[in-house]
Amino acid sequence: MALYYLMTLASVLMETAKNVFSNSFSKNYLKNNTDVYKFNTFMYAGSLAVMVVMLFVEGCKLSLYTVGMAFLFALVSGGMQTALLRALRHGPLSFVNFIQTSGGLVIPALFGALFLKQGIKLLQVIALPILILSMALVMDLRGEKKTRDQKGGRWLPDAILSMVCCGLVGVLQTLHQESDHSDELYSFLAVTFFFIVLMNLVPWLMGEKKEPANFSMRTRAFVQPVGSGVFMGIVNVVNLFLIGVMPSVIFFPIANGGLLTMTILAAVVFFRERLKPVQWVGIVIGIAAMCLLCI
Repeated sequence: MALYYLMTLASVLMETAKNVFSNSFSKNYLKNNTDVYKFNTFMYAGSLAVMVVMLFVEGCKLSLYTVGMAFLFALVSGGMQTALLRALRHGPLSFVNFIQTSGGLVIPALFGALFLKQGIKLLQVIALPILILSMALVMDLRGEKKTRDQKGGRWLPDAILSMVCCGLVGVLQTLHQESDHSDELYSFLAVTFFFIVLMNLVPWLMGEKKEPANFSMRTRAFVQPVGSGVFMGIVNVVNLFLIGVMPSVIFFPIANGGLLTMTILAAVVFFRERLKPVQWVGIVIGIAAMCLLCI
């Protein structure tokens, strides 16, 4: 069991690194939409490479249902990453990640309870309003109003869009895993990443003619999208394995709470973000609420 905990920690650290890369890129290089498309193209190419290796190892099983679901999954996954990069351009990493992760937990839970008849537990009912309260504390609504007035609220709409897309990612993944094609998950992810590469490659190449990207893959900026993609691909593989060998009541709180905690620490250490005491309280309460949602 100790090995599984170490693998969970490694997964959390890799996903945190992906968030750090995305934030660094958004703050230092992102100037226009072409930058976003170029970053996403190389990032998802890195993830696709990981999945191709897994298909060679595990074998390829693919149906039309999986291809169709992968296309929808690509739309919301690509939208989530695009909105995330735009939100991070002006918004704090700690806040944006907190908002996005909240959607990834709440929306699939509500969808499962309302449409898949999975039921909802008392702890989850309690956790939802606590999570909303924690988000209000984290956003520090009085102080955030001043920030919105100063910056025109440029990052919050994208953060909310990223949250919605993150939730839809969980919904579509649940629908695929509830189907008769659940054993095609690696193929599902590989086709998804292939679609996202295409969805970003075309507008990137078209955008270069009108509004060229502001970074070159010949510089150290190359590490950020490709490193993010490789980490994201490995995290998907590792988490799929861990979900199968660890109890959900243990894995999901550690994975989600650990990612939030590590991302916030990274924001404070690497990007010198400063949180007020009320925001720290909100984050602690939010992590506890997310753990309750996973139980």
